[in-house]
Amino acid sequence: MPTQTQSVGIEFTETMKGYIARGWSPPDDYAGADAAGKVSDARAEFLLTITMPDLHAFLASAEHPGMAVGKVKIEGFTPGDGAPVSNGVFNLFIAGDGPNSRKMLYALPFTGADGKPYLLDGFKDVRDHGNFDVWGSTSTLYTVIREGHMRSGTIVATGILNILLPDFMQQLTTFRALGTNDPNEKVKALGEFGGMFFGSLWEVFVKPHLP
Repeated sequence: MPTQTQSVGIEFTETMKGYIARGWSPPDDYAGADAAGKVSDARAEFLLTITMPDLHAFLASAEHPGMAVGKVKIEGFTPGDGAPVSNGVFNLFIAGDGPNSRKMLYALPFTGADGKPYLLDGFKDVRDHGNFDVWGSTSTLYTVIREGHMRSGTIVATGILNILLPDFMQQLTTFRALGTNDPNEKVKALGEFGGMFFGSLWEVFVKPHLP
């Protein structure tokens, strides 16, 4: 059993890959920037370890925050082997712009090859667009690169990152419980996290269509 001073948490890794276009206008034309990035082969990707060190606090918070560390590799911004992310923020299934929508948010600060601070600022738009595309909604990250480490920074690039199926299959093997050696506590924690995750999908994609 965990001690009174030790919380049970959840950790997993995630890889996303895609394309960006620098200086794209308008900056919220994600599809256009993605197409342009593919033409110029301007690739972007990250490999993150996302941690919710206190699962109960994570579930209780409307922001559902997690910590993200890892590496980003962005053509034209980072060195060839990428740049570290050490103080990233991840938010899972926060309220969207409607009763049947949710968002996943990513804020990944890094230092560019030019020595300047940048932020990979992205969101997944989790909603039913009428075709029950759960996979598309949860695996597509609409992305901008900002100057500085704040979400108020000037946008300097736009694109789309995706989870590829082989990377998703690998991701499923990385979920683990933290803060306890008790197998029952680990199973319970993973179950609570899974219940929140799939419960949110139920709320967005299924419940609105029930009689």
